[in-house]
Amino acid sequence: MEMAISASMRRALLAASVNRRVPHPPRPLSTISYRGSLRLSRELNPLPFHYIGAQRAFTSLAAVAGNTDLQEETKGSLQYSLSAAVHEDLQRIFTAMGLYESSNGEQISVSGKTMTWGIPSEWYMKWCLDGRFYERFSNAEITQEWGHDGKNTWYADISGRVLCLGMDEAEACLLTAWIRMGYWVTEEAQKFLEIKHKPEASTSTEVAFTVQLKKKELPNLQMILVSANLDGITFVQGRLGRGWDFFNWQKPLTNRSLKLPLLAIRRSTSTRENFEIVKSSVERDEDDSIYALVGSRMRPRHNIRYPKLELYRSCPPSVQMNKSRTGHYVIRPLINGREAGNFIVDTGTGTLAITQRMARQLGLSTFGEVHATSISGGHTLSTRFSRGSSFQLGPLSIKDPVFVQIGIDKLLKDAEGLCGFDIFYDSIVEMSSRDCMMSLYDPASFEASPRGKGLQWQKMYLYDRVPHLLAKVNGREVLLMLDTGAAGPGLMFPSSAVQGFDDQQTADMPATLGRGRTLYFSQADYGNVQTFEIGGCVFKDLTAMVPNKTGQQMGLSGYSAGVVCAEMLRHFNVVLDYANGRMAFVDQRFRRRPSRY
Repeated sequence: MEMAISASMRRALLAASVNRRVPHPPRPLSTISYRGSLRLSRELNPLPFHYIGAQRAFTSLAAVAGNTDLQEETKGSLQYSLSAAVHEDLQRIFTAMGLYESSNGEQISVSGKTMTWGIPSEWYMKWCLDGRFYERFSNAEITQEWGHDGKNTWYADISGRVLCLGMDEAEACLLTAWIRMGYWVTEEAQKFLEIKHKPEASTSTEVAFTVQLKKKELPNLQMILVSANLDGITFVQGRLGRGWDFFNWQKPLTNRSLKLPLLAIRRSTSTRENFEIVKSSVERDEDDSIYALVGSRMRPRHNIRYPKLELYRSCPPSVQMNKSRTGHYVIRPLINGREAGNFIVDTGTGTLAITQRMARQLGLSTFGEVHATSISGGHTLSTRFSRGSSFQLGPLSIKDPVFVQIGIDKLLKDAEGLCGFDIFYDSIVEMSSRDCMMSLYDPASFEASPRGKGLQWQKMYLYDRVPHLLAKVNGREVLLMLDTGAAGPGLMFPSSAVQGFDDQQTADMPATLGRGRTLYFSQADYGNVQTFEIGGCVFKDLTAMVPNKTGQQMGLSGYSAGVVCAEMLRHFNVVLDYANGRMAFVDQRFRRRPSRY
């Protein structure tokens, strides 16, 4: 499989290259297409950002970003309507796939073999024609799952933690699964999807459609181009060139007309993965619990080794958090019981990462293969996973932790890795740059403690396992990523989010950034933000970095207007509660520093 190094790491490395501080990589939004085999033929164009944070007119940004109940929203608020020509073509596809013999009470399942992260794996998928689905990849090292229960779209990671997906992730997951299942051509699906002909993409043998969820706040965020000639299905997913090709469409069940592809190939610029269907079935199964978002938010893992986290209440909760020469906040964990050097505290990455040098020094085992996007985004490089026996940070202990190997040691000589999502999710984390301290609390104990009382919590939105929050830029409410791994100025905005940011328009404008001085190699500019409000605190005349990259190249959600970076956190004690989707900012600007004597 191919993956981006860490959107956070690219932003960090970008900053390092332009001002001796640091950042991280990009993520695609999804597109799809059906071809003679049904397929996606081209990537989506970037969203036009006309001013910071406005990617169309949001009626309620908080409601849009936080909504995970996509089916209920679209069903309740919008009527479904298709042109007669589109309806006729969908019916032809529906008939050709043999779906007319299926009913909502039936469940279709397929199982087979594939390669996941370069490891031979078992693959299983089950779905209903009412839109629910479940998919699993499993091998000796890792297991991952995805599902949709008609209301929630979820993902279970290698530790078994279940996350409810929202924003781009939920939309991409639904659209790609619904097209793979054939659900998109059913009458039921038209309540949730907007499907139109795309004449300019059609040919004499293929009819092209655009497919998207009926969400009017961001009409072009997740759009899929589908072309069909009824011989099979193919779709290309995302701006990074990832795609699927489906071949050898057969009727595997002797008593049914249902057609399924016995071979699917997932491809990218550097890899190909084959998915072979070995077994398929259609059954009436009253037990549909496999689709459900589990209340415990944990799913069992049967791998011999998988990450298991424990928080020891008897240990002091706080660890030293220093500021490095590059402007990053760093901590010093123990890996396999040994000092592992400085690790960047990085909310902008969804995993643990370690340099290849330190992985070798600690004797970590390696497995699998990861194709990571380069810092420039121009090519990919091959790296591997590392697994340790233990990871220790204050009261937090992870048995059998998994790391992604990264090559950051040449640019960041005082950092040996990144501490991302894995250290945050199962505890309540407080970061105090003023006190040079990071504390990891047991959630139940924190709620009952004096520290847990009186906090002004605000909503946290997770996208790609990275926290986002609502803030105000020049009086306009926007959604921003919180990335403690991005050093440099306190704020970062993609060039596509800044109106008039060119040589012809140099004056400050309402709700925009002003033109700033160009940095080294013209990789980024500085701009001025007149007012910025976060956590109830207002700041004036802030400097922001504007890399010459779009939001997608910076790894941002299509809903996000920019990044709150590490430098901004020096004004606060920041409290992060990932599991409950909330965060708090305690203003420290007017607090007197403790005496050193």
